[in-house]
Amino acid sequence: SLAVGRLLAGQVLRYLGWYSLLNLCLLCMALLVVFSLKFAPTTPDRAITSLSNAPFTAYLLPMIGLVMAPIYPILNSVMLSSVDRSQQASMTGLIIVFSALGGTTGSLLTGAIFESIGGRSAFLCSLIPITGIGLSLYMFNKLASGSKQNEVVGGAQNG
Repeated sequence: SLAVGRLLAGQVLRYLGWYSLLNLCLLCMALLVVFSLKFAPTTPDRAITSLSNAPFTAYLLPMIGLVMAPIYPILNSVMLSSVDRSQQASMTGLIIVFSALGGTTGSLLTGAIFESIGGRSAFLCSLIPITGIGLSLYMFNKLASGSKQNEVVGGAQNG
């Protein structure tokens, strides 16, 4: 799902802006989490012995990867494009460090949440970082579009 999602995102970006695409991805992720929980059986009524008798949720859950895949590379690209060329190496270093810290911390936190409140509730907790990413995107887009307007206005005034 991740590979297909990233390949498809490259094609979709031809027609849709990065901000709209990422918001659409976040919305789809949230909906997939909610629908996965809604359709997940609370107790298994039969043993799952093959793909043909797996519950619907077993096919729905991997779709989260499809819509999650474009977020990281698009965000990195937009962030790197918004800083001066001389600062891109430093920004790349920060992205790598915080990506590793976030992945490790996220995995540990997810495990702790699953253990303390159970799987169904833990899946709902994934809506919190999805919302946080959405709010961060909004603020970043506002800052990025504001700085571009200042450059255009400043250039027009100086010209």
